[in-house]
Amino acid sequence: MLSILIPVYNFAVKNLVNDLSLQAQYLKIPFEILCIDDASKSKYIKLNDGLEKIKGVNYQFNKKNIGRSAIRNLLTDKAQYDYLLFLDCDIQIADNFIKKYIDFKDASEVIVGGVSYTDYKKIEKGKLLRWKYGKFREERKAHFRNQRPYASFSACNLFINKKVSQKIRFTESLTKYGHEDTLYGSELEFNSFTVIHINNPIVHLGIDEVSEFLEKTELAIINLFELQKSHPKACNNIKIFNYYSFIKKTLFMTKFIFIFCKYCCRKLLINGSTNLTVFDIYKLSFMLCLKKD
Repeated sequence: MLSILIPVYNFAVKNLVNDLSLQAQYLKIPFEILCIDDASKSKYIKLNDGLEKIKGVNYQFNKKNIGRSAIRNLLTDKAQYDYLLFLDCDIQIADNFIKKYIDFKDASEVIVGGVSYTDYKKIEKGKLLRWKYGKFREERKAHFRNQRPYASFSACNLFINKKVSQKIRFTESLTKYGHEDTLYGSELEFNSFTVIHINNPIVHLGIDEVSEFLEKTELAIINLFELQKSHPKACNNIKIFNYYSFIKKTLFMTKFIFIFCKYCCRKLLINGSTNLTVFDIYKLSFMLCLKKD
């Protein structure tokens, strides 16, 4: 029936895995929970000690970090059931989370549940930018996501038929952080697999400090250029790349402006600004100032 697949990296997952196990047991369905730790730090290994004792759990370790795409492919290969539920490790699930997917399992071969974020009052000051970006850019109802189902694709909460996951693999050549999901969604579209979105969100708990968030943003932009070289059509659904493609024609006159914007916007964000327009200008300026091979 169901293989729940969780790449584990630098996060304590016992509560999540226990909740998943209890929900699956309540439904009385055949299930397994495959957790592969992708070379986490020792303190997280200790926090997850005993994970394999939870009913239905198969807990394994990688000696070397293989990355976000490769570990998902590895989990797919190890899964024994026909339906796969990919989940990120830094999340929390709601009641009846698994049941909602089981109820929709015949509606489509690929189902995306969405993501949500906790209340503002629970967020530390240094994490407010990442929280605000998630709350206002990533947290969207299924009605809106279904308007552009492939552009809204995310594998952090993905229910998929194993036959599809075996055919459409996560691209392991994208070794840096970011846009693995973008390419996967595009591959599903190019191969005419239907993607539907439902309201079954996970709560994203792993909110980054602003410095780490900006670093990941920069890595994702670098990855985006690699993606554009190898899979140019996959970039068609990315708004910021379309802005970049238009503005780069003027760089012979305007580059000094974007160098200034990049410096000023980054300083504002590091110093506590949570203005998403400032963040957008920073991303675009970083793209326009990036030296590419």
